[in-house]
Amino acid sequence: MKKNLINLFVFAFLGIIIAFSAAADTTCYTFEVGIPFIKGFGAGECVGPAKLSTMIVKFIEILFPLAGILAFVMIVVAGFEYATSGGDTNKQKDAQDRIANAIIGLVLLFAFWVILNTINPDILKIQDLSLKSVTSPAIKQANMTKLNDFSIPLSYEFLSKGYSAYATFDLGDKLQALFTKTNKGTDPKWYITEACITQTLPCETTYNGHEIGSCHYDGTCVDIVLTNATDDNKQKFIDMAKSAGLSIYNEYDEKCWTAGTTGGHFHVALTCGSGSCWICP
Repeated sequence: MKKNLINLFVFAFLGIIIAFSAAADTTCYTFEVGIPFIKGFGAGECVGPAKLSTMIVKFIEILFPLAGILAFVMIVVAGFEYATSGGDTNKQKDAQDRIANAIIGLVLLFAFWVILNTINPDILKIQDLSLKSVTSPAIKQANMTKLNDFSIPLSYEFLSKGYSAYATFDLGDKLQALFTKTNKGTDPKWYITEACITQTLPCETTYNGHEIGSCHYDGTCVDIVLTNATDDNKQKFIDMAKSAGLSIYNEYDEKCWTAGTTGGHFHVALTCGSGSCWICP
């Protein structure tokens, strides 16, 4: 039992290291065979660092209470065996060993928790481990993914000025999933017109100075224009974006325009707002 608990702790610790390593990587993984019963990890789905790290932390959160419960049950069972041993020294010795091993396991579990909590209390919380909470610009830069690497289409503004487009890992994963769904050689074709053009947050955008303080400056939204913006293509795009987990503010509808609107387009974001102009997944 003691050996098994130690092995569990080692694997959990390695999992945390892997999670932090993944957070600095912009790779998008696609499973050929999905993980059953886990949303977002199906066959063909794009799985980025944010999803991977969240899954690992959830596993650790389950591991701690489960190990504690198992150790407690082991102590109770061994105590019962000791009490009913009838003076058999061999049974008493076995029961004592089990109780000792369970107590050692609990001590190791507590020590492991203390170590992790001392290093960083957020490690023990379910959250994206992509270092969003760190304020250093160099670390924030690592949280942004380069959309050019996914061959996501960009506007002439990007291409003519040699800009690169950036978004957070979460948004990048979903935009890649959307591009995969729509990149079939048929409508609806689309391209990004506004996004971060620098990695350091708050970023500069294609239209810097437009809607200062909005999600455009933290990499969690982009503006998208359809090449052929027919009603049918708009609806197809909306359906595909929703299935990719994206929210849309429909600025093709003029009644949804604001003072800073730059023409008909879809404002595509991670989070959904309120009102009839928003279309939520």
